[in-house]
Amino acid sequence: MRPDDLAQVQGSLSVFVSFRSCSRRQRLFRVHFIFYERRMGRWLLFWSTTIPGRLPNSEQSGDDGYNHRAYCATTTNFQEFSASRLLYAPGFNMIDATLFEAGTKFYLFFKPFPGDWVEGPSAIKIKDEYLVYFDHYAAPHYYGAGRSKDLGHWEDCSKEMFFPEGHRHGTVLRIPSNIARNLLEEH
Repeated sequence: MRPDDLAQVQGSLSVFVSFRSCSRRQRLFRVHFIFYERRMGRWLLFWSTTIPGRLPNSEQSGDDGYNHRAYCATTTNFQEFSASRLLYAPGFNMIDATLFEAGTKFYLFFKPFPGDWVEGPSAIKIKDEYLVYFDHYAAPHYYGAGRSKDLGHWEDCSKEMFFPEGHRHGTVLRIPSNIARNLLEEH
């Protein structure tokens, strides 16, 4: 199944993720991201979770004793999935990751980008700028953004953005202009 075929998927998608070492203490977050790997012809699904005892050197690095890391599985048809595996372990608690392809490189944005108390990043390139939107969930709560021309040097541009009041985690995606016009007319 290629990205253009996703529109043909009907209903909702539930992905069961299992680890032999899981206990009741495990907290499994929703699938954060579904990314199509063109070169491999498959979908990469990833999420954050804690598996007690799996990463003992940083066991106490997370909130309330949780030690989240990014895990993933792949599929070509959303019927059969690879075994779940560790995607990224930076050595500290991490949640809410998003993967972004720029040229021949892939970038993984995750909490705490671009600072403390933010989560839920969503990245896009618009013209010659990269934007990463985020949820600043501590007081004062706001939905903001950082921008970069080179994916290395960032500036906070939150005050230039306008979002609906109370907006929380979001996802940025490109849609054809005719669909955007229809949505704007309807709402």
